[in-house]
Amino acid sequence: MAKTPEEIHFTDNSKLVEDISSLYLNEEFSDVTFTFDGQKLYAHKVEVPIIEFSVEAFRMFFKYIYSGGVTLDPSNMNVVTEVLILARQHSFSKFESSIMKKMEALLNLQNVPSVLNIANRFEFNELMEMCYTFLEEHASEFLGNDSFNKLSQTSLVRLLKRHTFYAPEIEIFKSVVKWMIGENWATIAYKAEAVSGTNTDFLVNGTKDVKKFASHVIGDEEGIIIKLEIPAFVNHISMKFPDTDQRYYSYYIEVSTDKKNWKKIIDYSKYSCRSLQDLYFEQEIVRYIKIKGTNSTVDNRLHLLFFQVDYKSTIPRMTNGIICPTANVATPEKNAIVIQ
Repeated sequence: MAKTPEEIHFTDNSKLVEDISSLYLNEEFSDVTFTFDGQKLYAHKVEVPIIEFSVEAFRMFFKYIYSGGVTLDPSNMNVVTEVLILARQHSFSKFESSIMKKMEALLNLQNVPSVLNIANRFEFNELMEMCYTFLEEHASEFLGNDSFNKLSQTSLVRLLKRHTFYAPEIEIFKSVVKWMIGENWATIAYKAEAVSGTNTDFLVNGTKDVKKFASHVIGDEEGIIIKLEIPAFVNHISMKFPDTDQRYYSYYIEVSTDKKNWKKIIDYSKYSCRSLQDLYFEQEIVRYIKIKGTNSTVDNRLHLLFFQVDYKSTIPRMTNGIICPTANVATPEKNAIVIQ
């Protein structure tokens, strides 16, 4: 079959490759079998960790090892980047360099965010520079493209720090605000961490695991403190207290950029609160978030099941820090209960 110009071809004509190419996926002489969802790949006495890779990527990598030649489909950049990672992890530097050079010609506005995210995650400096150069050459167009929202935090921060990314500041600001909408900054994916409280590590996992809870003793000095990697622009916090019984908590929330000067954004110290807390406030730039309990009907501690902080494009009408609902909130979906 004729080779299409869009395909990516790699060939190594060394004698070693010629000698072992006949062993590629050869079941008869194999020592090791890798199984992917029922599909089997046969190999020889080599230990290869299989982490986060598709069977397609591993098959292409095997093909190169055993034959010195492989054809990658440029329409599937996910597989191409997986093969690149495999080449890096197993020190196939020539193969790695060849893939990156081919990828440069394939970059477009739709795939460059995912390629750049991989480059930043695995420190492919050459590929990283290729991606940033491409974005600088298409700055205004990229800012107006939905693919901008696919940038990871690290990719975005490094892009904005470059002095050669030229575009009107108002356009950059609008794109960054749009990118931030709905992103939970209090996760390990964004390198957030819990720096105060008991059993708090899971709060930044980005999941809602109701089988465990974080806590702090009412009256202690710090409460529960979440630290973000970098200051973030936020106006919304969602968190939940255990609600399997009729327990209540009173609390307040403060934010800071330096852990020295604190600003109170939520004050429910005079209210009895339960279950889900969906909290809105005027937009703030924050790095530290402190949840401080002032009263608890259970063992003198404040307990949290999950926590997230993000930015919303719109917030509901508020009166003295209390949401003015426009729909019925006395429903099971809103965690309402009948107590009498």
